[in-house]
Amino acid sequence: MKSKLFVISVVIAFLAMGAEAQGQRLTLIKKHPNVGAGWAARFGLTGANKPDCWYCRLREDVKVTNLQRTDHTANLKLEISEETADGYFGLYRLPLGADDYQFWAVTYDKNGNVLKEWDLCEKTKRYDLELQDIRYEAGKFYFNMACPTYSSGYNGKCSALYCMDAESGEVEWVTDFLVSNDVLIVYKNYIVCGYGFTDEKDYVYLIDKKNGNMLSKVLVASSPQYIEEKDGKIYVMDYRESMYVFKITEEK
Repeated sequence: MKSKLFVISVVIAFLAMGAEAQGQRLTLIKKHPNVGAGWAARFGLTGANKPDCWYCRLREDVKVTNLQRTDHTANLKLEISEETADGYFGLYRLPLGADDYQFWAVTYDKNGNVLKEWDLCEKTKRYDLELQDIRYEAGKFYFNMACPTYSSGYNGKCSALYCMDAESGEVEWVTDFLVSNDVLIVYKNYIVCGYGFTDEKDYVYLIDKKNGNMLSKVLVASSPQYIEEKDGKIYVMDYRESMYVFKITEEK
């Protein structure tokens, strides 16, 4: 009888694993361990999603400098700025090492004049967390509010991913905690991001950008440090300099 119960439990576990695998939308094709220096050239990647340094926790990427300042941003650091279909957007923050956090997302017209500006700490009601990456696409901001250190110091309530309408300032969705720190990218209908930290489990996530639903969660060896799409594949470099190559299975 015990033997029969054991066999049944193994079968149930196997079927559950199969169902979970079938549900995964992000599939690992290959892992390249210890790629070291020259990884971008080796895999034909640009490094553009983190141009300051791939291992830095915060993305700094200022492509446009002649943008209008306001009273809110006059004394803040321009951390990220880039061209959009309608003009430009900028992210402003207090310098690294300041006693508290301020993050302002600003949209501009094609002449660099302010259209809208939003206090992201106020919008998310998180004044204790660090915005580590933000992307703008088609009138939406996608950004994280990440644990600046171990998540245990925040009872695990940090590193969620947000979507905010750039015109109204409405936060349209937010993921669970411990989903996004460091770099993230927008690709087709998805957000690809990761979460990891020393002595914590490290994952790559595939998020539906329409509603914030998690489509895949893939365990990796160490914290994801760089993410880039090339030829329909997603390349993820981890902190130990291993490169993971994923494919996304489109929903039928």
